[in-house]
Amino acid sequence: MVLAIALPLALVVRYLFVERSNLFLRGILLYVIPFLVFASFLIVQKQTYGWYLNPNNLNATKLEFNSITQRAWDYSLKFVWLRQGRWFLTATSLIYLVVLIAKGKFKNGLNAAMALLVIFSFGFMVFSSIASCLHRYFLVMMPIVSVTFAITLYRINEYKKNAGILLLTIGLVLNLYFLNDKTQNSEVNLSYKNQVVVNKLLFNYLNQPKFDNKKVKLDFPIFEATQDYRYGYAIPLKYQAIPFSENVAADCYVYTVPGNASNLSNNTDSLILDHTITIHSASAFIYLKR
Repeated sequence: MVLAIALPLALVVRYLFVERSNLFLRGILLYVIPFLVFASFLIVQKQTYGWYLNPNNLNATKLEFNSITQRAWDYSLKFVWLRQGRWFLTATSLIYLVVLIAKGKFKNGLNAAMALLVIFSFGFMVFSSIASCLHRYFLVMMPIVSVTFAITLYRINEYKKNAGILLLTIGLVLNLYFLNDKTQNSEVNLSYKNQVVVNKLLFNYLNQPKFDNKKVKLDFPIFEATQDYRYGYAIPLKYQAIPFSENVAADCYVYTVPGNASNLSNNTDSLILDHTITIHSASAFIYLKR
């Protein structure tokens, strides 16, 4: 949706500020096609499900000022442009941009590709500040950050030989350093493998004879893994996996980070800790009923 809007807007910017072409009208008409396709999709969805847009997604959309600014900072700005060592890429590009503006050469460096990058990035960040979002949604912005940095390095290297190579080396080293963030679990870097290893150790532990014929309560995201071997973990051998959503007593309760560990303090009075598995910021806690 954002791209379908960004493309004609970039064409308008090019027409107004770069080149007034006779192909402008033909291009605008061409960009109407995605909107016609989307309109057709909405009609089909209405006929099939009874609604144009998924109600669950619409309910997650918030227009409050505090919500918009919080999402804009946490996702669109901090994660995309600053986290995982990208602050260096962003700082380098911003400094170069300031220098261009100060020397009055910014307009000369503006072209259709750069206009599209700017418009799409701004539109995507605004859209995501209103709609429901997760960090992995913003992986689409990573090529934008890389391209912006690459353009900056190319221009810098034209003025100062080998300066671009030096800056690129620094940027790559920083990115590699933050590739596995040991302070948080995330689906957008290699720290996610810590959770995978913890889950494997957890299921191996639960498949011991001591849990035979026992009722074991597990919550999202690991209960689903006990129901389908395609998740890649060991499915239950002799214990009975029960979701936390079922209001039944169990012999064993499993809490995980990430997962349901935030609810642990509410139930510890009737439980005793049996085993803990921790790898950096990923953990699993196995409790037995007293």
